Amino acid sequence: MSAATNPYRSSRLEALAYRPAVDLVQRALDLGRSAIVGPMGTGKTTLLGELGQGLRARGLRVSTATVRRDERGCVEPPVLPGAADPGHAWLIDGLDLLAPWTRARWWWASRGAVVVVAAHRPLGLPVLHRTRPCADALASLVEELAGPSAPSRAWLEERLRARDGNAREVLFELYDGVRPD
Repeated sequence: MSAATNPYRSSRLEALAYRPAVDLVQRALDLGRSAIVGPMGTGKTTLLGELGQGLRARGLRVSTATVRRDERGCVEPPVLPGAADPGHAWLIDGLDLLAPWTRARWWWASRGAVVVVAAHRPLGLPVLHRTRPCADALASLVEELAGPSAPSRAWLEERLRARDGNAREVLFELYDGVRPD
């Protein structure tokens, strides 16, 4: 199978929607500053992106930033998006990777804006939403991607356990052709 026809290719994964049970856009606006919290591979980044779309639809200017580690494992802080104001929303993925003094600079610069971070811990913020490993959600996503050729739920549950609840890693396995025997 070529990358272009693989049902688990990145363009298809990126098109999947997070499925929260409540209106998180309004809740984020009400909270002002909040966090999407959960383990790796449970949908925090996807949810943060969808939240950005919802905030834009409500008329806010949305700036996004992602904190990453380089090939040596060193944290690369992104450039601050500029001064914030009440019509602005900052969505920051991975803020928990930054040193406390760097996070403090971000908090100061973002005063007045709606701020939502995606992190592995709340960082003292109200929790907007907690993501968690969920075999039902993974099975639903895989079925949406692969249709009748999707692996069984039991296999997906086993792979999710083997990957410590990281659904993204299970999807990578499927892309690489790892399938039940």
